Amino acid sequence: MLQLDTIVSQEVFLAGDDSLGSSMRFSLQYVYPLGDTLLANALARQIFSSDLVAGLTSPRELVKVYRDQVREDFMIEAQPVDSLQEVDSERIPWEFRQSNEFVYQDKYLVSVTMSQYTYAGGAHGYYGTAHICLDRATGRSLSETDLFVEGYEDALDQIIRQRLMHQYNVSSDEELEQEGFFSVSDISANGNFYLTDAEMIYCYNTYEIAPYSMGQIIVQIPYDLLSSILRSGSILEAYV
Repeated sequence: MLQLDTIVSQEVFLAGDDSLGSSMRFSLQYVYPLGDTLLANALARQIFSSDLVAGLTSPRELVKVYRDQVREDFMIEAQPVDSLQEVDSERIPWEFRQSNEFVYQDKYLVSVTMSQYTYAGGAHGYYGTAHICLDRATGRSLSETDLFVEGYEDALDQIIRQRLMHQYNVSSDEELEQEGFFSVSDISANGNFYLTDAEMIYCYNTYEIAPYSMGQIIVQIPYDLLSSILRSGSILEAYV
């Protein structure tokens, strides 16, 4: 098992010189592996971007630079409030929360979930979840093309729709749409997945395939349902 460490950064940014300025509550929790430089660098590139990681020597330095970047973006977008009369609930406070979690690991791969919430006024904030699967041997981020044979797309999309029907206990596209989904025939693999030793798990964020009120949609696919499209030599062969 990997040894993990966590860095937490919390702060309130003000777009002005006093307490009347528009504000943002910033919270970042970064979990990263110790003793595995290849994996740590690969994870940092996925969470923070390759450009930001380049030239930085430590996770704490990376977190500081990322915090400064979020603050700079906020200062550009937010407008200072000059008087109490200008303060309204749609302008303050903004919010930025981000965290990541190691949801699965073994000698072959690591699966990490990154969650982010942002609020910049309006009726509600926006939640998003991104999943990252890293090959332990190479540090490479795994995509569907690493796992499946050429031309896998139609078969995988059909499997995803069938699993949704199973999870919602319905038997047709029309019934799924009655549950609240958008056009079911347009639902396809979105690249946002993670792997365990038993299944492939897709995540669809709000508004991707269903309205905000339905929240994130999770689709669980046991590996035996994917056997017909698995690429020879795929990392998934270790689990099938």
